[in-house]
Amino acid sequence: MDKITTDVFEGNFPPANYGQTLDEVETTIGQVVERVFRDSDGILLSCVNGRTMKAMHIEDVKDRPNGLGTFVENSSVPRSVKTIWLNYENAGQASGNYLEALCAKAQVTGDPQVRELARRTVDAIVTLWENAAETKHPNGGGGRGWFPKPYAGIKDVGEMHECSADQYCDVTLGLQTYHHTLANEQEKKKIEEIIISFADWWYDHDYCGVYLGQAIWWKRLEGHSLAASYFLYLNALAYSWHPCRKFQHGFETWLELREMLYPAEPIWICGNGIPLECLERLIDLRPHLATYWRATANHQAKLLVQCVENKTALNKSYEVNGFAAHYLVVAHRILPGKGYDLLAQRCLQACKNRQDFYHIRRGLRIADLDMREQGQDFLDVLLCELHVHWLAAYWKLRLNLPKVLLIGDSIFMAYTPLVKELLKDKATVRRPDVNCQSTLHGLSDIESWLCTTQWDVIHFNWGLHDMIHSRDENRDPAHIASFPPQVPLNEYAKNLKKLVQRLKKTGARLIWATTTPVPQGCMFRICGEDMQYNEVALKIMRDENVAVDDLHAIVSANLSQLQDPNDVHFNSKGSEVIAKSVAESIIEQLNAN
Repeated sequence: MDKITTDVFEGNFPPANYGQTLDEVETTIGQVVERVFRDSDGILLSCVNGRTMKAMHIEDVKDRPNGLGTFVENSSVPRSVKTIWLNYENAGQASGNYLEALCAKAQVTGDPQVRELARRTVDAIVTLWENAAETKHPNGGGGRGWFPKPYAGIKDVGEMHECSADQYCDVTLGLQTYHHTLANEQEKKKIEEIIISFADWWYDHDYCGVYLGQAIWWKRLEGHSLAASYFLYLNALAYSWHPCRKFQHGFETWLELREMLYPAEPIWICGNGIPLECLERLIDLRPHLATYWRATANHQAKLLVQCVENKTALNKSYEVNGFAAHYLVVAHRILPGKGYDLLAQRCLQACKNRQDFYHIRRGLRIADLDMREQGQDFLDVLLCELHVHWLAAYWKLRLNLPKVLLIGDSIFMAYTPLVKELLKDKATVRRPDVNCQSTLHGLSDIESWLCTTQWDVIHFNWGLHDMIHSRDENRDPAHIASFPPQVPLNEYAKNLKKLVQRLKKTGARLIWATTTPVPQGCMFRICGEDMQYNEVALKIMRDENVAVDDLHAIVSANLSQLQDPNDVHFNSKGSEVIAKSVAESIIEQLNAN
């Protein structure tokens, strides 16, 4: 009998431990996805050899010589290309879920590098769609709207003609998420074209396809709620962009089969989880049926919980925590207050080590597999899907937190990381990527800073840059006073009032931060003018009924210990004091909702 182990990799990356906190685990998983699973074409491998962390070959499957008896043997694709199947079998699902995770992360962090990773993932999916359109197979695979499961397109392997509903579903979910959050107009048009072609292809083929060498008529696959929910969602989405009788008929066809959405018993993590994602989208696409969608989601969510508690997965050894965390977060978004978010957190906490991301661990021998698993097993495989589902769960949970925007100058840039840490479990905190400087800059750039995010709280300040007189280093107050301020008081008042009125239109709760003191001997500014600018600002805030975080008063009591000498900036202790006040003022406004 083989020695029972749970991890077979002896290298340094990925590390054996992904981190102690969820934030640390998230960072590691992001690196693993890009360094281990992203191939040279930009496609995500669905899995790699867990011993080498490289793409697999059939010969790597030691328990089944030449791949006999492994998952790939059941496929009807030629043996010469089954190595591609091994590595890319669920790459569409990995790509779609990764795209969802990246979109959520970009919304939370505003990180341009994350946006670029998302764009690269979309580009890879588009390339696969374009290449697959050139293929044709007598069994029906190929043509416009075809999206092969094992990723023949990018490798120019025309024989690959198999696919399944869940592959299409995760790609569609990812593309729609990108369309609604990060896409430019050109990208939106391309995504609409792709998804409409998906709906066309399936309708024209009467929802029939080939998978694992067998023809599948999805309309007659009783109990397959995944397929029923996806084709309802697909037709509703396609119709929203291209209203036509075909897609309405497709939607109505699957609505008549809605009993498929109510399996009597749990199916498996994805079988009960993917329908929740589709139902969440259907609530927005067909809101007149929202009561029905939510009732159906309630049924699926209960079955999903049973899957988690009973560790019901395709092989009972993987999927449970990583996959379930994602779907439980979706359940929480549809049905808040039922504890699904807490169970999702528990599942995330259970995945902190490399061994937690293996498909089937070495402790399970082929001879021990039950009949449900025979012929569908990999050994020693590190699974990309587990990683990206974990990421999607983590960032969707963060996305559910209240959203806070900080607007200010270099002082706020120094304390923002501290505020983020203080509020990490209470709110998602963001700031513009630039120094927001004066009210003139605010009027010019406020729209880009607000973006399209629905902010819950906006904590803001302008002042120190408005009162800058000169940019030379002469500290003589008389010399500085010989230059006019960048924004005189009367202009400052007009500008600030306009900015407050614009911020109020967001519907967010507003907090004005008073401008901190200008000390004696400071460059560019005159000591005492901060009081004048604050007086003007406070009158506006009273008139506009805006809450005030009086940072000026908080630091003035102990200014010499908190502020750098002859400078408006603060030392680390000063930034901590300011951050504490900012966080407390934000919590107060969040609790007032």
